[in-house]
Amino acid sequence: YKFTRGNWETIEAQMYGRARTNRTYIWQSVASGEVRVQISAWEDLSGNAMNPLTFIWWLSAILGIFLVLVILTVRKNTFQANYYLSAFIMALAIALTTRAALYDREVFQTLPKLLLIPDLIYFLYAPLFWLYIRTLMKSEGDPAMIRKNGLHFIPFFLHLFSYFSLFLMDQETFISGVVDLSFRPTFWGAGALALVYNTLYWIFIFRYLKGFVPKYEAQDPSQTPFLRTIMYLQGLCLLIGWATVLTGGMDWILGQDLTYMTDRSTDVMWICLSLTVFFLGYYAFAHPEMFQFSPIDPQPVETSVIDVEPPKSIRKDDLEEKWKEKE
Repeated sequence: YKFTRGNWETIEAQMYGRARTNRTYIWQSVASGEVRVQISAWEDLSGNAMNPLTFIWWLSAILGIFLVLVILTVRKNTFQANYYLSAFIMALAIALTTRAALYDREVFQTLPKLLLIPDLIYFLYAPLFWLYIRTLMKSEGDPAMIRKNGLHFIPFFLHLFSYFSLFLMDQETFISGVVDLSFRPTFWGAGALALVYNTLYWIFIFRYLKGFVPKYEAQDPSQTPFLRTIMYLQGLCLLIGWATVLTGGMDWILGQDLTYMTDRSTDVMWICLSLTVFFLGYYAFAHPEMFQFSPIDPQPVETSVIDVEPPKSIRKDDLEEKWKEKE
């Protein structure tokens, strides 16, 4: 059940007007029958696309689009690597935009399936960042590397295919399924698999960078801090994501209503993801050379020069004199 102020349009909501799940009450004959509840907000009064959370996401998305335009203008040394970085930022900006827009009640009622868009970044985020790192560190023209890039996106297309039936579902059924948590196993399973997938990528990229970053630092220490910053932020997002999935699993297995906790931790995770764009923006303006990485210069071979005096010319008379002395 839910509370309203008289009709469906004035139904109760979560904080900032987000649609809430149904309340549940199990009646027992020995119970007093009194139920105390607290209503956080009303959808018609609080459901809009601008609040402290969405303000951060909107700002991050706008900054991300601006960064893409700036990065694509750089055509020195790392144009192909910057292409992957631009795709990485644009995917994040699209996910943040749709997530922020869905806080508006009218948007959710009109285009509810936008809710699926942010989930699709789960299997795009790590591969795009990995391709950026690898292309940045190695030769950009390696044909074998370019041919294998598409293999990293197979999980993304499998994820998209698994959501195909949700995209084809009629809107009323879809909205009911979201509000009633009918799709919870699907969303929870996709999130858990994505966490395993992204964690493996994070470990692999971390080990990969350990072998390359010191070589860049030896040439220019100002070019590598942003890589470490992004890796630390991604690691923090993974920790929050694991906490969210474990909480959701306990909710599902134990039958406890922990939706509020999972929603809040998910919001924190998306704030952490949005910080990725803010830090990239900072480094773009403070250290624009980061988009112009130079290939690792081969280490010069130390050589020593030894002055060798040319042999002195020996005259015939000198040889005859030395021969006579021996005699």
